[in-house]
Amino acid sequence: MKRMKLINIFIVAFVFLIPTSVSSQTPVLETKVPADSLLEFELQLDSLRRYLKIPALSAAVVKNDEIIWANGFGYADLEKKVKATDSTAYRVASITKTYASTIIMQLVNEGIIDLEAPI
Repeated sequence: MKRMKLINIFIVAFVFLIPTSVSSQTPVLETKVPADSLLEFELQLDSLRRYLKIPALSAAVVKNDEIIWANGFGYADLEKKVKATDSTAYRVASITKTYASTIIMQLVNEGIIDLEAPI
């Protein structure tokens, strides 16, 4: 169960938070966050990536519709040792179907959606 929650966090990061307009290799930071807090956050993200055996991860933090931090972790291409960046493109494939069906079933469990109701 804990692994599924962690995977869901990464799915959200991959699908919704991957920046498309940030292209620098270094993190974007437009807010006053202590450097040690940012480093700890990055270390935790990378540790989680390694724990889940995910080769690459890109993440971003958005505040007021602006990307205030973005970075890549791991390797986008393991064979060529190409590092992931904040703008690495990932293949989402069919994972969105699993994510959407999970959300729908959570809504069914909460009584918001009735699977027996006619469409």
